Amino acid sequence: MTARITPAPDREFGGLVAQRLSAGQQGLYFLHKAAPESRAYNLACALRLRADLDLARLQKAIHTVFDRHEAWRTRIVTASGSPRLEVHEGREFSLDEVDGSAWSREELSRWIDRYTVKPFDLERDLLCRTCIITRSGEGPILLLAAHHIALDGWSLWVCVSEICTFYNAYKTETDPPLDPPRAEYTDFVRWQESDLSGPRAERRWEYWRDQLSGDLPVLNLPTDKPHPAVRGYQGGAHPFTIGPELTERLGALARQRGVTLFTLLLSAYQILLHRYSNQETILVGSPAAGRSSREFRGTIGYFVNSIVLRGDFDGDPLFGDFLKRMHRTVRSALVH
Repeated sequence: MTARITPAPDREFGGLVAQRLSAGQQGLYFLHKAAPESRAYNLACALRLRADLDLARLQKAIHTVFDRHEAWRTRIVTASGSPRLEVHEGREFSLDEVDGSAWSREELSRWIDRYTVKPFDLERDLLCRTCIITRSGEGPILLLAAHHIALDGWSLWVCVSEICTFYNAYKTETDPPLDPPRAEYTDFVRWQESDLSGPRAERRWEYWRDQLSGDLPVLNLPTDKPHPAVRGYQGGAHPFTIGPELTERLGALARQRGVTLFTLLLSAYQILLHRYSNQETILVGSPAAGRSSREFRGTIGYFVNSIVLRGDFDGDPLFGDFLKRMHRTVRSALVH
């Protein structure tokens, strides 16, 4: 599939062209305005680098990568209540260097936490920030932090991969084996506007109106505490490991049934929620990469699209029958 890049009306702000936000960014902007101090949509990546690393060449590689991508030079401006992406052509971002030689491990961890969770002011700050922490006797630590409205997890690893590629090229004094990005995020916004105004968009709307029709239930889990009236983002995590033997058995079962491992695990999860709640309809939200065109595989930006996967337990299906239902549901949801 080839991206269809078509012109869209832009506006001038202070001599800079400002582009409309994508559909996903509009949603995140709404959430930001509702809770501007929230850190729920901060993304961060911390990388411990080798002690013999050439810091000057690393800095050059980082500047090269950030110059390649508009996201690192973007902020949001507002005119008449309408948010726009303002891309600065000159180098706006700064690469801070912090001396952490005297810090203990605990102090280092606390400083990283403060740096990565500091809220972004979307209308005053650049949407991304980065720094290098130097440590005596250890390799430096590279920190990348951004608001989710600027990029997604895929984008973070595009940045990291490109930084490594350019660093190795500069260290060996060879030409970097990377072409310029095939498209920028502003190109994606124009493409999305065109895509959402065509006949395919109406077919997708019809699909989701059907999927999300009726009286949609709220998951009724037997919890020991009531839900708070105001969302607080004070969630928890329970890490655990699935051993290699069970992993292999799950993979074998997925192959035997002709489904992906994702669909198999999703089905098991929905069955668990069904047994706890005794509800016949279970709705599970799942993020999709959203990069439906090859043109945007190397683009930095916010592409994630959350989709609703509806589990239907009507008729008390057997496991195999329910797995087939979810296989069809997942495939159709991704297509639409």
